[in-house]
Amino acid sequence: MAGAMAEPEERLGDGGPGRLYLLVFERGSSWMFELPCRGDVVIGRGADVELRLSDPSVSRRHAVARVHPDGVVVDNLGQDGTLVNGERILRGCRLRVGDTLRICDAMLVLYESALPGPAPAPVVSASDLARGGLAVFGTRKIGRRTVTIADPAMIRLYSLIDRLAAVDLPILICGETGSGKELAATAVHERSPRGDGPLVAVNCAAIPETLLESELFGYERGAFSGAVAAKAGLFEAASGGTLFLDEIGDLPLSVQGKLLRVLETRRVTRIGDIREREVDVRLVAATNRDLQDEVVRGRFRKDLYYRLSGGTLVVPPLRERMNELPLLAQALLSDARARAGTRPMSLAPEAIAELSRHAWPGNVRELKNVMEYLAAAHPETTLGAAHVAARLELRAAPANPWPRAHGEFQPIADELRELETRRMREALEATGWNQTRAAELIAMPVRTFFAKVKQYGLMKR
Repeated sequence: MAGAMAEPEERLGDGGPGRLYLLVFERGSSWMFELPCRGDVVIGRGADVELRLSDPSVSRRHAVARVHPDGVVVDNLGQDGTLVNGERILRGCRLRVGDTLRICDAMLVLYESALPGPAPAPVVSASDLARGGLAVFGTRKIGRRTVTIADPAMIRLYSLIDRLAAVDLPILICGETGSGKELAATAVHERSPRGDGPLVAVNCAAIPETLLESELFGYERGAFSGAVAAKAGLFEAASGGTLFLDEIGDLPLSVQGKLLRVLETRRVTRIGDIREREVDVRLVAATNRDLQDEVVRGRFRKDLYYRLSGGTLVVPPLRERMNELPLLAQALLSDARARAGTRPMSLAPEAIAELSRHAWPGNVRELKNVMEYLAAAHPETTLGAAHVAARLELRAAPANPWPRAHGEFQPIADELRELETRRMREALEATGWNQTRAAELIAMPVRTFFAKVKQYGLMKR
């Protein structure tokens, strides 16, 4: 639990005249509250408090933020339902930039801006989100990660995950590349009665077609050249738990039929064997493709699609859950700085506004890539709008938007090759150098992408 205030070792920011704000998410809307340079800010529902919340479960005088030149300390005034970074506070607890303060169903995030000028406008406008069923904000531990949930779409998703996880049926997770399908699969496993069993994950697009069947179902000694010993497949390895098949849309038709039989019989036959082995496995699959369209085109078996989609989850893209953007960006930035062993870094409200104007075609994975770059490239402890804009414009800038003078032309094949190389590199950066997902991001056949990565020398440096 968060405990008593300790003596501060350093200022919240870089020692400059930074302004502190609380970014408030409450009942489907968000807004900025500027903190004074010094003094107490009482938070509650009463008419006489400085920061007034409308949630009826909040007390009239629920908590107080005590602002000093060297930090902010929050005290819960003896009321329940006050947490800092997900932990209930007992006594005064110091807040650092990026920390989250939850008071009942409201979430407040501490931000610092070192930029001059008037107080910034709210960075997230969501006045009608309440009609979408927004009921709670909070965090959830999924595997080794803590996930912040601050958008109605994600609240509904994880509520559905909790309900479907309890029922032992196959789950199909749909969503764009980088949107968080693997996290959803992990949540299904952990919230299910199989949570204490193994979770085995495999990317169907990352394993060559000739090896995929042996990886899934296993093989006996001598089944083929190189099989010097028997090996259990992933179904057997996941017995008693969950098998997560990512990129299920890339599964070859020859393997789809065998997968369907395993799902229907709960038995697996290793390559080179005639014995069937019972497996107790829950299957969770994920795809960024439209499997119904794949069925129509004859690339995916209709019977397997119906078997997999007993329970379907759709992970919304980042552009449809922008309420989470400030929290995700700050969390990713803080994590990158912590791993690098450098001083904490915060996002100015103006920088968050700049981030919110980007479409994020690569979703959370692209956001992570951008925040890691900003964390490494800038020595400042507060990122402004210019830092963010420069990085986003660099990623989107065309090679040469101006007409060329006579003599500056080059063969069109060379120019197309340059464009292709640049787009492939951008896709690799946005997907964390996952070649399969990068190929999908720019709609290039996977095998073509693999070959051109070698051709152009696009290796991670």
